[in-house]
Amino acid sequence: PSLNDSSALSSRSQVPISLHNADVAIVFGTEIDVGNTSDFAVSRIDSSKRNESFRRFACVPLHDRADYATGDCILLTDEIPATIEQYSTVPPFHARPFQGILMDQRNNRMSSDGWEVSLTNFVVPSGPGNGQFLYCVSLVMKKISSSSIEKAKTLSAPMLTTKYPSESEISNVCISELVFDQPIEFNDEGKKGSNQPQCRFDFESPLIDIQSKDRKGRKMKVTADLKGFNNKLNGRKWSQSFPITTDVTIGLVLISSRNVTLAMRDTLSLLYNDFCSIRNHLSESGNGGEFQYFCQPLVDILGVLASPDVEKASLTSILEAYLSFSSSRWINRPLLDQSNQLAQSYGAQLTQSLPPVALALLFSTILLEQKVVLSSSRRGLLTAASHAIIELIRPLKWQHLFVPLVPLSMIDDLVHYPAPFILGIPEDEKSCADVLDSLPPDVTLVNLDFGRVILAPDFGNNGSTQPIQEPEEEAINTEKSVTAALRDQVVLLAEALGGIFGTTIHPESWCCDSAVDRRLSRLKESQFIQGNAHLRGQADFVSISNICKIFLTELLLGIPSCCLWLEEKGAGGPNGRNETAIVFDEDRFFHLKNLRAEGLFSQLFSSYDLTQRTSTLTLSLDHFDLILESFLRTQCLSTYICSRDKCSMLYW
Repeated sequence: PSLNDSSALSSRSQVPISLHNADVAIVFGTEIDVGNTSDFAVSRIDSSKRNESFRRFACVPLHDRADYATGDCILLTDEIPATIEQYSTVPPFHARPFQGILMDQRNNRMSSDGWEVSLTNFVVPSGPGNGQFLYCVSLVMKKISSSSIEKAKTLSAPMLTTKYPSESEISNVCISELVFDQPIEFNDEGKKGSNQPQCRFDFESPLIDIQSKDRKGRKMKVTADLKGFNNKLNGRKWSQSFPITTDVTIGLVLISSRNVTLAMRDTLSLLYNDFCSIRNHLSESGNGGEFQYFCQPLVDILGVLASPDVEKASLTSILEAYLSFSSSRWINRPLLDQSNQLAQSYGAQLTQSLPPVALALLFSTILLEQKVVLSSSRRGLLTAASHAIIELIRPLKWQHLFVPLVPLSMIDDLVHYPAPFILGIPEDEKSCADVLDSLPPDVTLVNLDFGRVILAPDFGNNGSTQPIQEPEEEAINTEKSVTAALRDQVVLLAEALGGIFGTTIHPESWCCDSAVDRRLSRLKESQFIQGNAHLRGQADFVSISNICKIFLTELLLGIPSCCLWLEEKGAGGPNGRNETAIVFDEDRFFHLKNLRAEGLFSQLFSSYDLTQRTSTLTLSLDHFDLILESFLRTQCLSTYICSRDKCSMLYW
């Protein structure tokens, strides 16, 4: 479940510009209860727990596969799983205090014309058991029904007192026509004459304002003649086909087999802002620079795709300008640049959600391959935290079930999965509250909204430790005592490791009793990062990653010298396949850790400088014997050992 694609394509210094963005675009929305729905259908998605039914309006490729080499990994529309909408959809915002703040300039989660807006990153398995993922970004808009408003009256006065714009005001900013416009071609110098892609910094919107004596509105320039689309656009609007008591949802999803999440997110954000942000010249403050957001212009355009009579090229033509601009910043750069930047962004979100000790506790839990559930009302945070935590255990790799955002229909089954897992469960689903309150006793809960980690009562009770055989009653008591002792050791490790995290990223509070003033060095860092708050979180994650790397380097030191490679010649003669096995000497491993804890490392390893630097993070058997024993039973260590060359081990 790595953010970094290890294929040759990801490391190529240059790839076709379009490969830096999505392969497929999907539009879906609430099903209209009419008699001829079968004429529309591509697929129907039911969500019985929310009493919603969605239909896939369009699923179109954004590339012509014939233009690319076989190794370019272009995703086809028939490879898109039917469950993609289950990952994309979001429930209505719950009634909560201060809900009106969701409409302010910082949040922009509710538009001025009454639509709830979510832009979310997520991944879905690309196939059963292959360990690969599809990378997705969804833009979902949900209309607030009159019944939802009534439920929120007592808690959400700011939202209810907001005056929604009139139909005429909304129609003045809607798109009335898609105008066919020949694409502009550029030569190698960026002048007209060739289609050579160039890195661009200023976006040229395809939307055109029109104004006459009779009406105001906007048109959109596209590179295809879409007469059928325009005919439907001028008819009855899709959003007006529902009663006001119905929650209405429409969404646009970009999907790729490559990790181009940043470009896809930029594309949808640019599309939303271009269509929906309207300068508010009538602001009460008199500031003409303020913006309002109206979702209706974009909803009307996407809703037309519900009709089977529109041209197949419609969605591609609409997205073309936004895809091109968002891809241009990655020209002449390897695909790996996007995944590396995304990993830093995800890491910043994790470090800003969990305090140092809680983060160290989560790190220790993942390292020992326990069952972990992450919960948050922010779906994007679930994806970010899930990926960021497995980045911290490198060079080890998570080998078990990994679902950063669990669909509503699968939650009950997956929390009872018998093997280790990392699951992300959204708290914005009302039906998830009961699941989170009644998790199995061997599951650790990480609440990212509250910033806390609740260790499983039966932590480690998954066969990782093996008590001596005793009579049944005594064996149960021994197992409970071992579990309790392991939990105590994990908490002790988290306190110690979390203290190192804290003194590194928050020295003002974690070193408040120190005689040395750390404020001056921190002030210099703050001056450097001032105006780029996101860099603070990224810098903190890099610092924590370096500490985890040193810790794991020390933990893995001496592992190859404890391995014995056995190789038996196959029966097929000199060219036959040899049978191999690796035997691990646990006693030698524990002996080496004891020597390391006593500071006797100089004669053991060739890299003296490295071992001297990591020796401060040695786990001693006196305090962490059960943690070391549990670590030896993990699948990630087995995979790490099997990936080593036999020349690094004893072998014959």
